[in-house]
Amino acid sequence: MVNHSSNGMFVEGARVERVAVARPVSVMLGSASSGELVQLAPGGRPEAAAPQPVAVVGQTTVARPPTAVHAIDQLVVTIGRGPDNDVVLNDLLVSRRHAMLRRSGSQWELVDNNSANGTYVNGTRISRALLGPSDIVGIGHQLLHLSGDRLVEYVDTGDISYEAANLRVVTNKGSKKSKVLLADVSFALPQRSLLAVVGPSGAGKSTLLGALTGFRPATSGSVRYDDRDLYDNYAELRHRIGFVPQDDILHTPLTVRRALNYAARLRFPHDVSAAERNQRIQEVLTELGLSTQADQRIDSLSGGQRKRTSVALELLTKPSLLFLDEPTSGLDPGYEKSVMQTLRSLADDGRSVVVVTHNIAHLNMCDRLLILAPGGRLAYFGPPQQALSYFHCTDFADLFTLLERDTTTDWTARFYASPLHAAVTAHPAPNPAHPTSAHHQSPGPTKRAGPIRHLVPALPGRHRRRPPILGVPAGPAAAAEPVRPRRTRQRRTLTGQSHRRTLNPTLPTAGTADHRRRTDGLRGLHPRNRQRTSHLPPRTRHRPIRQRLPSLQTRRPDRTNHHPRTHPRIPGDAVPASPR
Repeated sequence: MVNHSSNGMFVEGARVERVAVARPVSVMLGSASSGELVQLAPGGRPEAAAPQPVAVVGQTTVARPPTAVHAIDQLVVTIGRGPDNDVVLNDLLVSRRHAMLRRSGSQWELVDNNSANGTYVNGTRISRALLGPSDIVGIGHQLLHLSGDRLVEYVDTGDISYEAANLRVVTNKGSKKSKVLLADVSFALPQRSLLAVVGPSGAGKSTLLGALTGFRPATSGSVRYDDRDLYDNYAELRHRIGFVPQDDILHTPLTVRRALNYAARLRFPHDVSAAERNQRIQEVLTELGLSTQADQRIDSLSGGQRKRTSVALELLTKPSLLFLDEPTSGLDPGYEKSVMQTLRSLADDGRSVVVVTHNIAHLNMCDRLLILAPGGRLAYFGPPQQALSYFHCTDFADLFTLLERDTTTDWTARFYASPLHAAVTAHPAPNPAHPTSAHHQSPGPTKRAGPIRHLVPALPGRHRRRPPILGVPAGPAAAAEPVRPRRTRQRRTLTGQSHRRTLNPTLPTAGTADHRRRTDGLRGLHPRNRQRTSHLPPRTRHRPIRQRLPSLQTRRPDRTNHHPRTHPRIPGDAVPASPR
């Protein structure tokens, strides 16, 4: 027995999506307490059903009836959205002439026609590729599979499975400062479900959301979208995932219709006509109840209407999986309920919806509730109606307080050992130890570069730390060291050689012939970036400044020689008589 209703069906108080009638079972329809009771009993052995077409891609299996089967009996088969193609795909993400199949000997070659959203073979975007018997072609929301002289088409209608297995996020992995943000979270989301993710502040809700969407992949573990690895096929599957951030990204001076029109022009191929865009925009406005506000400015909308407009931007491309981060944040209680009712209807219409929220007043609208404990540990996954009784709490405020204060209880082990875990999922409890199998691990994040202080002696002088500004102490050790003038790449001075000599004693001593050859290049600098030295005698011209001016730290420097706005003369020019 499979549930297709919005109010659900319940077995022993738990909402379920399907019931295997292997023994007599009681099912409540509509409500766990006041619904209609139905008694089911196993009947006779049914006749064997005809096998459904199955497309296989390595370890990926798409087990659903095909949408269409196209005969390919010519040498060239065109694929696209336009009605003049041999294979017509009614999808606005597909270009008018998207790709073509060409017979190459005994094989078929797939060629992409510079499409807007790309052509994918086994999750990899291609420009041209030879197709084998087990290859799957992804174009828009369609999967295509060659079966002899037929092209079998499967359409992603939203009835997809979604599973997370052993998701683990670790920062600074391998160092002493490593920290676990998410600890081996696993769950399976039924089709057309609304999942709420809740937990105390800092429990890792945003980290989990990033791992589930693929925007910030987990350090280890896997996410499977319709039995396909999301991380490995992210380039193709990202078009089927919608994400609504907490802060609305809307141009408030625009009307709702114009904002949707701009978004449609950015996301759809350039050959989509204005009539096609307007038709899709009107469908989204009707679905979200925004038809009345279509020509109203966004800055004049209520909070709930503005949030629904943000959702409308994502629904333009018909995503099968929709994620929302705090959609009810800052809304009045009435608008909070309105937004949650909208999400409930979106799930009932054929999508899986995942929402991270602090709103606990309307969790009963959700099919599943996932509670995270501090440290990113899974504490509960199941029907929201049973969460409080599972933790022996009267309300969610007490529940969150319990999770924050009780740091000794292993909430994950407690949940996996409970009968509730076996009731809501068919997957075994994950190994509490960190998985080491390469099959379960995805590449970790790029290691962050550490400090390079230990490399300073080997770096050229221009990459080392600059000396402190003249007259400004640089720290506790400033009193023991002579104050040196600032030297930057734009203002190179002869006195900077003393600093280089301190870091690298192998450099030539100031005043020698080798040093003068190194400083000859200073003549080509702009006068503002060159210090005046032509008034000094030849023997002292290239000496360090602290040798020429012994009392530099006790008296104010000469503004004529050190002020950056002064235009000094080029060394070697005639020096006018001093006014003194």
